[in-house]
Amino acid sequence: MVTSGVPQGSVLGPLLFVIFINDLCRGIIKDTKLYADDTKVISINHCYDDNKILQEDINRLVKWSEDWLITFNESKCKVMYIGKKNPRYEYKLNNSVLTETMIENDLGIFISNNLEWKYHVNSAIGKANRKLA
Repeated sequence: MVTSGVPQGSVLGPLLFVIFINDLCRGIIKDTKLYADDTKVISINHCYDDNKILQEDINRLVKWSEDWLITFNESKCKVMYIGKKNPRYEYKLNNSVLTETMIENDLGIFISNNLEWKYHVNSAIGKANRKLA
């Protein structure tokens, strides 16, 4: 028996979800992007204090999820350091250290931490070759 939720594919589903997460970014200092059920917190960090602010934002997101009785999928929560001078920091979500990633697929575009297009181009070539075969 389902005790809460909205049927997948329902007409009201997207609207109810947007209403539900409407206050997710409230109080977050760093730049936050939402697309459907994906949330990205973007931070340009120049010093240790910037890292602490980002960790505090992550803690606020965790608090929000606890208040609304939902959880983040920790296996999908990652950190990407772009640039060699970006100071490393051990970010935590619910006391679990976030995994560092070198390449992420974001809305069908592969982004690498060195901002090269090689992986994305090779992926597109592979898809094209499979369709032609």
